[in-house]
Amino acid sequence: QTVVLELASHLSPEDLSFLCIDFRLSEWSPLLRSLPHCIGRLSAQSGDQNRQLERLFDHLEAEIARRVRLLRDGGKSLSTSLVYTSDYRRARYQRLQGWPPAPELFIVVNGYQGAIDEDNFMGEFLRFVRIGRTVGFHCVLLSEDPCGRHFEAIAANFPAVIAFKTLSPAKWAKLAGNRPQKILETGQ
Repeated sequence: QTVVLELASHLSPEDLSFLCIDFRLSEWSPLLRSLPHCIGRLSAQSGDQNRQLERLFDHLEAEIARRVRLLRDGGKSLSTSLVYTSDYRRARYQRLQGWPPAPELFIVVNGYQGAIDEDNFMGEFLRFVRIGRTVGFHCVLLSEDPCGRHFEAIAANFPAVIAFKTLSPAKWAKLAGNRPQKILETGQ
């Protein structure tokens, strides 16, 4: 939550938005919930999890389609090709043509092992991770033990790993793979 609050303190809701998903039965802080950047919350406490996940995937599908249209239409009006939402936002700010916002969307999932035991959730979720990159979707998975059942599929689709707790050397080696590593000391 600290990372989310820090990012939100520096960026406008037109540049950055969050969708917060919590399967650990913890509660997002009231400060986080009150941010204009927070476009939605899903929690294991708030009802039928399968129905909520269906609605989430429907929403993400619609948002991808909306962003693809924005990129296509923005490129047509500029007589060029807009490939990424960062290109779209740059053109939007330069031209000030009343284009709708397309903020970077961070999907923050806490306790994802509670949901990924369902194979169809993981398949759908990873599909959105792959497709969503070009339209400004970023996924942050929070876990106490990220080396679980679907680790290989997750590792193949997430370019960065940040470990805040000390892991055993074997788990750290599996988690870090061939990614660059930097060990931060307390206080850095």
